[in-house]
Amino acid sequence: MSSSVEWLAQVAEIRRLARAYTQATGDDRPGRPSEALISYLRCLWREPDFGRAAIAVGQIRNLIDQDWDDADIVEAVRLLGLPRPSDGRTVYEWLQVVADLLEHALEHHDLPADAPPDSAYEWTTSFPDLTGLIATAYHQDTLVLHGSSENALADTALDASALALTRAVGQVHEILALGFSEDQLERGVRWMGLGIRNPASSYRKLLQMIVDVALVEVSRRHENREIP
Repeated sequence: MSSSVEWLAQVAEIRRLARAYTQATGDDRPGRPSEALISYLRCLWREPDFGRAAIAVGQIRNLIDQDWDDADIVEAVRLLGLPRPSDGRTVYEWLQVVADLLEHALEHHDLPADAPPDSAYEWTTSFPDLTGLIATAYHQDTLVLHGSSENALADTALDASALALTRAVGQVHEILALGFSEDQLERGVRWMGLGIRNPASSYRKLLQMIVDVALVEVSRRHENREIP
């Protein structure tokens, strides 16, 4: 097997694909992609970077062609965190199905219909800058490290780049425009890393609070002519 650095490069998109299957089983069947695979494709559609699907196919085919009796390959596949098919198939067999499904989507432009994010993978992938702010400001040790959730958010905004803050604001606006219920917002914000009790009276107000703090920090930098 190649060096660890080379190996990671050769399976980078497979690792990304595996994230879509977090807490999901590999129940893809010929002609019927799983909800996890649909989430993966939907995120590529949104970016838009559908060419990643072609990269994933190439990396999967290359992995399939390896010697799966080799102990190094067995260990490397295990470390990828791929889902275990629930119907008794091997990971090797499941990967073949996934590669075929991705190829079909590419060849026939069979893209999943756009829909609001509905999994941890979709929320964190669709709103990466907001996820970074929430996960950094509101992790489980927030109160120990910062004294209060207000200080935690302010400190996080202070350390973030102006570009990341601006993007996070835009991502909040995207989320609010989708008309999620409070229950949906709670699930999404938890997926994005909220590890403490909601510091606001509602999840919609929490998102608005993040926007307000981010905009104040960006405005302060512009007024002081600070480098972002």
